[in-house]
Amino acid sequence: MEKKKEDKAPAILRLVDSIKIYDYLKSYINYPSFDDVENKNTKYTTQQLYDVNYVLSYVQSKSKALYECKLVIKYLKKEGYTEFNEDLFEFGLIEFVKKTRERETNALLKIDQYSDNVNILHERQPFFYDKSGLFWIWDKENYKWYMVDDTDVLNMIDKELSFAGQLINSKVKCNYLEAFKQIGRKKMPEDSSPHWVQFKDKVFNIKTKHIERVSPNYFMCNPIPWSIGENSDTPIMDKLFTEWVGKDFVQTLYEIIAYCCLTDYPIHLLFCLVGCGRNGKSQFQKIVQRFIGMDNICSTELDLLIDNRFESAKLYKKLVCTLGETNFGLIKKTSLLKKLSGGDLIGFEFKRKTPFDDYNYSKIIINSNSLPSSLDTSEGFYRRWLIINFPNEFPEGKDIVNSIPEEEYENLSKKIVELLPSLLNKGSFTNQGTIEERKRAYIMASNPLPYFIQLCCDIGDDLFVKSAELYTSYIKYLLANKKRKVSRGEFYEMLSEEGLYTQKCNKPIGGGEALNTNWIDGIRLKENWKLMIFDDSGIKRTNRTVFPLNSSIGELSEKPILFVPFVPEIEFGDVTFHIDRFGDGGLMNVEQLKDDLSINDQFINEMKQSGQLIEVRPGYLKVNK
Repeated sequence: MEKKKEDKAPAILRLVDSIKIYDYLKSYINYPSFDDVENKNTKYTTQQLYDVNYVLSYVQSKSKALYECKLVIKYLKKEGYTEFNEDLFEFGLIEFVKKTRERETNALLKIDQYSDNVNILHERQPFFYDKSGLFWIWDKENYKWYMVDDTDVLNMIDKELSFAGQLINSKVKCNYLEAFKQIGRKKMPEDSSPHWVQFKDKVFNIKTKHIERVSPNYFMCNPIPWSIGENSDTPIMDKLFTEWVGKDFVQTLYEIIAYCCLTDYPIHLLFCLVGCGRNGKSQFQKIVQRFIGMDNICSTELDLLIDNRFESAKLYKKLVCTLGETNFGLIKKTSLLKKLSGGDLIGFEFKRKTPFDDYNYSKIIINSNSLPSSLDTSEGFYRRWLIINFPNEFPEGKDIVNSIPEEEYENLSKKIVELLPSLLNKGSFTNQGTIEERKRAYIMASNPLPYFIQLCCDIGDDLFVKSAELYTSYIKYLLANKKRKVSRGEFYEMLSEEGLYTQKCNKPIGGGEALNTNWIDGIRLKENWKLMIFDDSGIKRTNRTVFPLNSSIGELSEKPILFVPFVPEIEFGDVTFHIDRFGDGGLMNVEQLKDDLSINDQFINEMKQSGQLIEVRPGYLKVNK
């Protein structure tokens, strides 16, 4: 029934005539009759007999009934109802009687009747105490169990049983907590099925495709805050997803959302959304958050998740765990990541609580423009990554997620219940790719240096190149591919993984001369390496087929992958960053800057005229801060 709140200046409420109320009440209390209630007449439902019994036990005479009718109307008005009818009055009468009886019961309670009082509380407000030492309370409005602490439990009984702060006494408090633990342990609900998906107060069974009402008899913690729609049409989401990832990957995004609704982790994958800024990654995450519900989502950082023993507890009984930009180092420990996504038992530990083991079902979604390199190069690590590229850039503007109507989220619920059975039967996602393809995708997102070497360099024992020259060439490659710029230290560390090292020594540079600087043996840039990234006019290429490495330099994989270096023009910020990072004491030679970033004199003059660069002496530039 609809509950309408009063305005600040409400109109005169339409009151129901008291005689009509009494006539209705009279028919209600006489039908079912006393005998029907006592004999539990099967003509009526258990709930009907229960409700009538409440009324019969409280309303005993005509005068009493009229008085109670007025109190019920007053109660309904206080609750914000502006229209009355028989159904609403019936609801109000029963609720009012229950609250009145609760107040009368509370007045008779004694503070030292610990077990009796806790049992009375459980009848009104279900709770339990699990074997891990955690309290859980049933949320009647949102149809879910949620975790609480000792203070919440004590506040609950103090409010519900009107103890007026008497639990502040340490002895009374300890006795009640012990009663809560003992009785709560006996009241533990049954585990919910991993084949159930909850939408508000309804549960969809993936196997039987039946829909049933939610009950506190089952341990359910993750209701999707939307009802199941009449159809699965989501035209605005379809359009956005197509713009972000292309029509071939739209189904993949919907499958990820569907998979996030599941309280199980049968397909062992981590999801990574890769791309530079303003490309839809964050907007997609907002859609996931709004659909799944913020109560079902947690957030952390990759290094915290790996190194902090308490951090994994954030994932407990959550549907999604989001990770933002990763720290661009080296992942040395991958066992927890593999366990979290692999259906293995995980050790969860809340602060000041006993550690316990359980299975994780929180799906990990990483939103980043690159991934850290990993010491773990096993198949077990690479096969867990499903990387979705968001290759396009969009102008800044309004938050487009707000343009999606609520109806589409309800229709998305319908789409989810249609997708999940087929997704689980198939056991894989659309465009998931082979393990080798997922390995190549991860390497390209974390450390594309092997691909740069394959594309732009020659390998040989008698070859060498200046380390600074190779580094600046690699930076250009990264910029052309919209990848994160790496520091020199990071670059040299990645080179060492490829068996290439830098050393300072003399090397011949022609004309009988030698140069003492940092050199790298065994490699050199191809004469036409720039043409592999830029065409003859200096414009960045937009399509190139690259033959990626399978394991070591020079070994081609059987299948080439399509490499799409769609590149934006260099921006002023790229230039200032480059000078600050790679200049000598904040200064950089103009010719070196032009060569490093493939910019011309006109571009530099524009920056000087705008005041962003200063020519401190002829041929040397500095950032104007």
